[in-house]
Amino acid sequence: MRSRPQVALVTGGGSGFGRATSLLLASQGFFVSIADINEETGRQVLTELEQSGGRGAFTLADISTGEGSAMAVGETVNETGTIDVLVNNAGIAMEGVDSWEATDDTWDRILRVNLKGMFLCSRAAIPVMKQNGGGSIINVASIAASSPAGGPCYAAAKGGMLSYTRNVASGLARFAIRVNCVSPGFMDTPMTRGEYLGLDATDQASRLARFAKRVPSGRVGTADDIAGAVSYLASDRAAYITGQELVVDGGFLVR
Repeated sequence: MRSRPQVALVTGGGSGFGRATSLLLASQGFFVSIADINEETGRQVLTELEQSGGRGAFTLADISTGEGSAMAVGETVNETGTIDVLVNNAGIAMEGVDSWEATDDTWDRILRVNLKGMFLCSRAAIPVMKQNGGGSIINVASIAASSPAGGPCYAAAKGGMLSYTRNVASGLARFAIRVNCVSPGFMDTPMTRGEYLGLDATDQASRLARFAKRVPSGRVGTADDIAGAVSYLASDRAAYITGQELVVDGGFLVR
């Protein structure tokens, strides 16, 4: 039995996969430290998990910067003394401008948030985990790393996350630090629905239905599907799993 509650830091924990993951881990007894660039949504999730009996904290931080990532990790350690699980979930997509003709700014922003943010948070958390005697890092990538889904800048960032995961897992295994990826497929998220494109409810439903037709299981996934996969990799049930990609896509890649 563990002598203390486990501590998880979830970046981008204020919405989407991050929100679902934060709530699930809290329900399983984790102290959940939420880091997000949106204070309103981050604090809303913290309130939700606390009202459900969970424990956690919120840090307003831009994890795509060295200062922000150090703050997210540092505040977690200040609050709890440690980090057992790091979920590198924060990410963005820029539909409509992410193409082979993308501007320098688009390329830089997508890679900075998705790829560099993961690197910076991991770099800050790994010494804490080594001192602790182990830990689990879970990077939320995408099937875009392995298939032509999403724009090329987004795909390059997610592919980098997958390669980073495999490489670092090998070097950290001797410290009992596991590093794995969860790669979502077509999911029911604001990005997939087209909410950020200004689509109304009818158009969003039609868009999701089109995506669902491409998936063998006949539906798009949910944030809870991803949270469940992250929870598994964070748990002792996955104690002998590292350097792996857990694809959660309803069979899309093997259709």
